[in-house]
Amino acid sequence: MSPPRLDTLEENIFVNSIPILITGTKLEVPRAKFIPYGLNVNDKKLPKNDDDFAGPLNISSNFLFFNVSYDSLWVNTNGVISLNRGIREVESPKFPNNYAPCISPFWSDIDISHSGEIFYREIIDKPTLQIIEYDIQDKFFSFYDFIATWAFVATWIDVPQFNYNNSFNTFQSVLASNGNLSFVIFNYEQLTWSVETAQAGLNGGDGTHYFNLPGSFSSSIKKLTNLSNIGVVGKWMYRTDSLYNFEYGCPSDNLMRFKPSNVSSLGGDIIDITGPCFNKDDLIFAVIDSDQENPQGCVFKNQFTCSITTKKFKRYGRIPVLLIINSYLLYEEEIDVYEPKNGALIKKNRDSLLSLIEKINNKLINK
Repeated sequence: MSPPRLDTLEENIFVNSIPILITGTKLEVPRAKFIPYGLNVNDKKLPKNDDDFAGPLNISSNFLFFNVSYDSLWVNTNGVISLNRGIREVESPKFPNNYAPCISPFWSDIDISHSGEIFYREIIDKPTLQIIEYDIQDKFFSFYDFIATWAFVATWIDVPQFNYNNSFNTFQSVLASNGNLSFVIFNYEQLTWSVETAQAGLNGGDGTHYFNLPGSFSSSIKKLTNLSNIGVVGKWMYRTDSLYNFEYGCPSDNLMRFKPSNVSSLGGDIIDITGPCFNKDDLIFAVIDSDQENPQGCVFKNQFTCSITTKKFKRYGRIPVLLIINSYLLYEEEIDVYEPKNGALIKKNRDSLLSLIEKINNKLINK
């Protein structure tokens, strides 16, 4: 019997630069749209074990990752492709770390002893390489002439969590290169289970260079199937050969930060948002507390900062903020919204009243 599948999925459809969540039955990156995988395309399979790995696997073309060239890799049961050692650990130290350079679509405690399959292979045949290079050319406009000469794909199909066999995750990681430029693609069909220590991203293994995907180390990591950095729900793509040339955003921890970090539910606070890098011509919007009908423009201040003025909140506590840059780059974080005490409310009302009195006086004076 096949494992249960998701019946519905919230999809991001971009209209006028604003994402609208629509519930539907279509999976944006179903396994049928993955890079071909399985025994019929000569994939190899990881053994039906827990916390296992295959490797070292010598590759026919060096893969440049954070400015370091690698000639072998390991495919690990627990949702990781590592570049200097096999990994049996079920939890990842937070990126960045010195533990291992790795590409992690979903590092968590995966157990395929009883169900689930993990496939992998090196790709050098031209038809499959063309599928990958067309995908990269389409999303990285400055590399419209990129020609892939080598690729590697690892695919986790219906993999369960250790000690649980009632929910399943399906995702794929693709590495591609032309000998100088390197790219990583993550395809997510479904993430139906997670733990608070699950992590997705890229780790240079030097304690400095890394890139985390949103939701890592929280249950929100399951939202990777609903989001994207390239405008295709469930698909993520990065250029990874150098230290500072991520095509989208900055080589940071991919987290937004707010100053001030807590604001009044009455609104009227000016918040500086940092984390991603901005260009003066970027279209930047903030969707606060999932209010997609009323997105707020985030005003460009400099390369590292944009600002918004808060409106009155309908509630207080931890409130989600979604930042959208140029329709495809998404950042999500929460801000603390507090309920003001009576004194603050009185002060705000008094300030509003004084402002009104001043306007009336000015009108009387000018008559």
